Amino acid sequence: MQCVTNPTYSLAVNDDLLLFCKGDAVSIMWILRVFSTFSAASSLSMNKTKLEIYFNVVNNETMESILQVSGFHTGALPFKYLGVPISSKKLTKSKEKKLTDRIVARIRGWGTRHLSYAGRVVLVNSVLTTLHSYWASLFLLSSRLMNKINAICRNSLWSGTSEFKKVPNIS
Repeated sequence: MQCVTNPTYSLAVNDDLLLFCKGDAVSIMWILRVFSTFSAASSLSMNKTKLEIYFNVVNNETMESILQVSGFHTGALPFKYLGVPISSKKLTKSKEKKLTDRIVARIRGWGTRHLSYAGRVVLVNSVLTTLHSYWASLFLLSSRLMNKINAICRNSLWSGTSEFKKVPNIS
């Protein structure tokens, strides 16, 4: 058994953070002050090369002063946050297809033909509905998309695949 008397610790923080504030230099100064206080207390610091700032209805001279004070660079919409594209526009058909493709990929990965009906119920309720709920908390989903997701979940439950193969035993 070895005993280390002077251990060295390294901490890697991979967390994302979104902050919202007024579009003025004073608000940015307060945010930078909070970051500085946090950094002094925790010995963690932010990586300014990975920071992006997004503006909405801010004039150019205010934007330039904020960029000078903060040292951040301007980001462009859409961007991804926690695997979900963030945009100022409604969900497009291509993004809807990404959601349905993720759900179908989960079903294919399970090999659900070998699961019992009860096992498929648990997977549909715990995984597929959660994935759909996560997207629904971020975007307004169309009724067409909701019907397609319900059909995929229903087919997965009855046949073990995402495609419609036979009429279910119970209506």
